[in-house]
Order: sequence, then structure tokens, then C-alpha cells
Amino acid sequence: NIQASFVDSAGNLWLGSRAGLSVKNGNTFKNVPQAATYKFNNIYDIIEDPNKAKWIAGYGQGILYFNKQSTKLINEKNGLVSNNVRSLFYLDDKIYVGTLNGISIISTKDFSIINPIFTAHKDYLFNVTSFFTVNKKVYATTINNGLYEVTTKKLIKVSDLKKGFSSVVHNGKLYIGTQYNLHEINPVNFEIVKSFNISSVHRFLSVNDDLYLISSGIFENKGGLFQLKNNEIIMMSDFFRSIID
Repeated sequence: NIQASFVDSAGNLWLGSRAGLSVKNGNTFKNVPQAATYKFNNIYDIIEDPNKAKWIAGYGQGILYFNKQSTKLINEKNGLVSNNVRSLFYLDDKIYVGTLNGISIISTKDFSIINPIFTAHKDYLFNVTSFFTVNKKVYATTINNGLYEVTTKKLIKVSDLKKGFSSVVHNGKLYIGTQYNLHEINPVNFEIVKSFNISSVHRFLSVNDDLYLISSGIFENKGGLFQLKNNEIIMMSDFFRSIID
């Protein structure tokens, strides 16, 4: 049940699962004591800030923060908009927190929290799935509400594109994975430039000039590992499977 993975600045592999948090240093995996102390589990995201502190998103428990000196649990009691956290993003001394019901912005300097206002829908929650930055502005994808610019005061809708699961800016181009397609989006007017027939892309990885992506294929048998190269999609699952075999 691994739901999040992250390689930190020291080359350690962190794995977050429904059971908790583990780290691999060399050939050994070990449970992370800070997570064990708080029984912090159901982990959806892991990031590291420039000071090498770790921020862990727990769906139902908020955020676990720790460095070499201290550990802190950040949740609704501290002012977080929701304890159901699924995505984290760092930019300019701020941690952007995507939750089941809105966004919180945490200062890495004093841990103060800002919750930008947004227009709620009467039928569903404001479920934030990912963040990206264009021209020094931060944006968020959501399941049911569209794309939003994130400011400290409010969330501003820039597109009605729904069912967004993931996003990445690669070589100056913006890509957003949705339930049914992968879209290249114009970063100025946020209109669709091109669509690729790949559903449910949940993770991107930029390697030099190439972009790799993972599709879960929840709704159709189209999942796997792909490469986006020269504006074309290349299936890579069979290639890596042949290496393993």
C-alpha cells in the first residue's frame, strides 16, 4: 500500500504508505521514529524544504514536519483548513497544502498558516490534487472545481478543466493529467493545446529533456509507464519489463 515516494537531497529513499513512513539508507529500510511516535500513516505526499526538513502529508492526520532538532504535527487544531492532505508544494519559504476541502499556505519561517478563501460548491468538496508554478505564480488542480491560481487571499479560477489528478511544467510546457486524457495546456490562457489518449496520469518525472509519466489505468486497461518525447507518447512498460526479465 505504498502511496508516496521521495528521494531526498542526501539520496535516501522515503516511502509513505497506509501503514506509515519508512526510509532506505544504503541497503536497509527502517521505520521513521517521528512517524511512529505520532502513529502517522495513510501518507499521500513527501517533500523536503531547502533546510532539509521533511514535510509529510497524511490523509486524515494533517502534516508531519521534522528536522534533526524537532518534530511538529500540523493539523486543524493549528489552523490547517483540513486534516485530509493529499499534496504538498514548496516555493519561496512557503508550503502549499492541498486538502480535501481547500488550500493552506504555511510559512517555513514561523509556521503561521493562511487559508485562502474559495467559492465552495453545494454538492462536493474542494478537492485539491496537485500544484504547479508558472511565472512565479502558484496554481492548483482539483477534482471537481477546475484550475485555480493560489494567492494568499483567495483562490482564483483560471480554467474549468476538471478531474485533474496531476500537473508538471516541463521544458516550458504545462501538462495536466485528468481522468480521461493527458493535456498540454497553454500557460497563458490555460486552454488545451493538445490531448493525449492516456487516462489517470498520477505521477510525472522530468529527466533531462524527456518526460516520463505513470498512468494507473483505473477505468480502462491503458495504464503503465510512458515517455513523452518530441511531442509523441512512447509506451515504456514493455521495455523495462524486458530488462527485468
